Amino acid sequence: MFMASMVLAAGQRAGPLHQCGTGACHHRPAALLEGAQYLAKMADVRQNLGTLLEIFSDNEAATELIRPEGNKITATLGCDLDPAMPGACIVSKRYLAGGGLTGSVALIGSTRMEYERLLPILDYFAARMGQSMAGQGQ
Repeated sequence: MFMASMVLAAGQRAGPLHQCGTGACHHRPAALLEGAQYLAKMADVRQNLGTLLEIFSDNEAATELIRPEGNKITATLGCDLDPAMPGACIVSKRYLAGGGLTGSVALIGSTRMEYERLLPILDYFAARMGQSMAGQGQ
């Protein structure tokens, strides 16, 4: 069963990620977009902002958009999405929340985002989110 999904506009500080994670536990897909205002400031992504907001108004579509393949970090270029969003990239990671529940956390940003800096943060956050949701976090 898919539990929760969180997204943050890449290129911004990681602080808002924690905010969107609190209280996001559901028994059906629930996607939460945090940091949309930062996407509007990214020239590469701004052209796709309307499409992204429309997708995130539909939990099922948003959850599907950011669902990673397997347990590894997945990066999907905007031109490979349906609908296509040139210049954008979605990087996502699945976390295990205990009891067979899983969730996803994702970064949406420009294809030119700082992958080297952001991927370890995403990986760490997904691990901590899973621990927290499973009641193992401090």
